[in-house]
Amino acid sequence: MVAKNKGGRPTIMSEAVVFILETAFACGANISEACLVASISRNCYYDFIKKMPKISDRFKKLQQMQVLAEKKRAMDGIVEENSTGTARWLLERRAKEEYTNAQSST
Repeated sequence: MVAKNKGGRPTIMSEAVVFILETAFACGANISEACLVASISRNCYYDFIKKMPKISDRFKKLQQMQVLAEKKRAMDGIVEENSTGTARWLLERRAKEEYTNAQSST
């Protein structure tokens, strides 16, 4: 999964670092937060994903799955508590394109 180093300075992007990034993205972290948790710089992250576009796609999917999980949790809360305020607030911030336009048009 991680590119082989052909000499020079060893890469910091080990399998363990990739796993930490995946875990952070799955928990809803943005790139800055994920890099902080993985103890790498944003430049290192961006250089790595340029070399490994499949991993970049994986990271993006993990971030999208978190938004979907939040949508489901919000919907479950609406059904159980019959409360839309918190769910609407969350969705307006996490899925801006979908929910802020719908809110402003009503």
